[in-house]
Amino acid sequence: MDERPQLPLIDLLNQLVSQNQAALVFRPDQVLGLWISDFSQREQWQQRLSDGLQNTCLELVQQGDQWLIRDASDTKSRVEGRIRDEQGVPCARCLVEIRPEKRAFPDQVRERIGSIKLLTDEKGRFANVDLPAGRYLLQTYGEIVQNQPFNLGKNEALHLEILVAHKRPAIQERVVVPASHTLLNTGLNSQLAVIPRSEIEPTSHFNDDAFRLVGQLPGIATNDLSADFSIRGGAPKDVLIDFDGAELVDPYHLKAMGGFLSIIDSDELGYVQLHTSNFPVLFGNKVGGVFQLETQDPSERSVSSFSLDFLSSRIKTLGLAFDDRLSYLVTVRRSILDFAYDLATDSGDELHSQFDDLYLKLGYRMGNHHLSAHVLWSEERFKVSEQYPDIALPAGGFAYDLNRERGRSGYAWLKWNALWGSDLSSETVVLADQFSSHWGTKDYYGPRTAEMDSDRHFRHWQLKQGWQWVRSADDFWDWGVYGHFSQAEYAYAHLILDPTPDAQNVGQRAVAKDATSTDWGAYVLERRRLSEAWTGEWGLRWDRQGLTDGQQVSPRLNFQYQPSAGQSFELGLGRFSQPHALHLLAVEDGQDAFQPATRVDQFSLSYRRNLSVWTWRIAAYYHAIHDPQVRFENFLRPGEFQGQLESDRIRIEPESSRAFGFEWQLSGKARLWSWSANYTYARIEDQWAGKRYPRPWDQPHAANFSLTRRSAHGWDINLNGIWHSGWPTTSLDLDTSQEPYVVTIGPLYDGRLPNYHRMDLRLNKTFAWKRTACRFYLDLFNLYNHNNIRAYDELYWFFNGSGQLQINRDYEQWLPRVPSFGFSVRF
Repeated sequence: MDERPQLPLIDLLNQLVSQNQAALVFRPDQVLGLWISDFSQREQWQQRLSDGLQNTCLELVQQGDQWLIRDASDTKSRVEGRIRDEQGVPCARCLVEIRPEKRAFPDQVRERIGSIKLLTDEKGRFANVDLPAGRYLLQTYGEIVQNQPFNLGKNEALHLEILVAHKRPAIQERVVVPASHTLLNTGLNSQLAVIPRSEIEPTSHFNDDAFRLVGQLPGIATNDLSADFSIRGGAPKDVLIDFDGAELVDPYHLKAMGGFLSIIDSDELGYVQLHTSNFPVLFGNKVGGVFQLETQDPSERSVSSFSLDFLSSRIKTLGLAFDDRLSYLVTVRRSILDFAYDLATDSGDELHSQFDDLYLKLGYRMGNHHLSAHVLWSEERFKVSEQYPDIALPAGGFAYDLNRERGRSGYAWLKWNALWGSDLSSETVVLADQFSSHWGTKDYYGPRTAEMDSDRHFRHWQLKQGWQWVRSADDFWDWGVYGHFSQAEYAYAHLILDPTPDAQNVGQRAVAKDATSTDWGAYVLERRRLSEAWTGEWGLRWDRQGLTDGQQVSPRLNFQYQPSAGQSFELGLGRFSQPHALHLLAVEDGQDAFQPATRVDQFSLSYRRNLSVWTWRIAAYYHAIHDPQVRFENFLRPGEFQGQLESDRIRIEPESSRAFGFEWQLSGKARLWSWSANYTYARIEDQWAGKRYPRPWDQPHAANFSLTRRSAHGWDINLNGIWHSGWPTTSLDLDTSQEPYVVTIGPLYDGRLPNYHRMDLRLNKTFAWKRTACRFYLDLFNLYNHNNIRAYDELYWFFNGSGQLQINRDYEQWLPRVPSFGFSVRF
């Protein structure tokens, strides 16, 4: 910015004419009111004057012996930009206003330009705008309030990178989402858990999987083997996974191991965000929550990286081309799990496992339009055989297990974001995806034989059209429609033979079934600032399923009250519905018909307070669950893979369910330190036959903490701690009043496993040289190697050396201490 003193342009021109005898021709009405940087040198006044007029709508041209100042406002320059907050998170759908500065334009030109209003897209970008050269003021509204002056030269293509601070709640899609929470101190945006890329890398999470990172938040239940998670008592299938605008169906690798990790490579992510309750009506067909993952925006130059850890290797490249109009991101990941397993164990078990995935994104910007093409592909193969030569089988025979799995999924979608005016934008998504899976198992345990084969194929096409209208800085509208067409094919067969007396779950079943469904719906919402302190949102969603001929109307109402800067109250009321997903028919358990949609009425209330470097938050919620869908569980070992082959398989058909709880969270950041701690009291219960039963993942008490220290020398240290109540289990006892002894089973889920607790440690070290950076990390999962019980299994008894009857139960445990390490090179 020019720091020389400014003076009215007409005064400078009069000085040049009187002092330099300059042959200048100008119209006083064109230059009146304009200001320009002063210069006192008498020589080369033409060049200095021409330079000074670069940031105005005037230009200096020579005509013969005279110099003419003329209007150049018809020669256009271009400006575009991106707006982000202090954490680097894009400010999506933020209202931006550009107006000409009074001292840089005559009144008639300034009136002709007027006020240019733009709406940023989901990446925080606003599109190219043609403007005359001059000095402008950029104003942002909503949760970000800032005045940003800038100079636009003649025939210039200007790109602005603007970082803003949060001031008050925004009128945009992150506004009123009560009962969500923030992992980091992100100002007053307390309605949404936003985790930017800068916080993903240094935080301990197994295998750098972002899906496992959310387990540190209050109200989230996870286990060691699976990357999926439960939100406030809901099942993992109740969570909507949104990746760059596409809904992902079952996005997990190694499903034979419980979905050990996701198909999303965290190295490609820019940030993730999590809605827990009362999310806006533009998200539908799920009742548990919304997990959104957004990929990185490319930098001004090409960046590539290579990474290697104990599970996989990956290559990534992203950047810009063709005058920054084209953006690209490519990541390829391939597993090395077989190699890691061979190094870690010398058992006689045979394990073959391989997974691969690829993500490609190409974006092209054309003025006010941005078109992007996305491809996500994944494949996996898994086979494990286990022999148990040390097991003494009373009926003879041998023990042997064989499990195999093959899976493949592919997603391809186009996304078109457009700005149609100063305050109207749209987003169109066209998606096609499919996945297939094959599971097989053979289980020999003495005379008992169990074999199973399952094939599933699913295809899905979707069209979504959404519109956003910023009616004013205090009034935001969002509406849209969607249509789905889905096909599913099932082929399943099992055979169980057991000649022993009283054997259960014996027989065979073979199922072949095809299903198709056409679904559609619409939504509308308005967010309005009712006063300086109050913000309200009403929304209405309508969904219809062709398969079951069912339809649901879901009204939602949310309020936010901010009595002063740094504190806010939030209240949410809403109805949510979730139809029976086409790909989740439990044919393996004999289910042959799709069920009506589940309805959930949600109520939530929360309060947030910012105190200097501290932020604390409390929240309470209640979910009334109507028409819960039938599910099948193993009451001795819930969550067992291929549990339909086990004798403890039962059908659970609740009449109603409920979830309720209380959450408290404290977080902060000061200099090199950041920390967070939370406590949750939560219950999830099903009711039938006049009694209430907890669900298998019910954990009444849970607490987490995280402590991170970041060093200017490239060292990051993070320590996480997790503790929660043991999950429900069903008791077994031995009736010795008769012979032979009889094992008795207690009421369903009448007991609990021991409390779960562990700590994780992560060390990062980064070396940087000009355009190259190398990062090494070491992660210790379950740092002090605590023996966490996963499930109790069979009961057995024996007479000890004193002749007394001793009864024990076998148990399985979660993961022991697992070290992982890796490195990445960026260039």
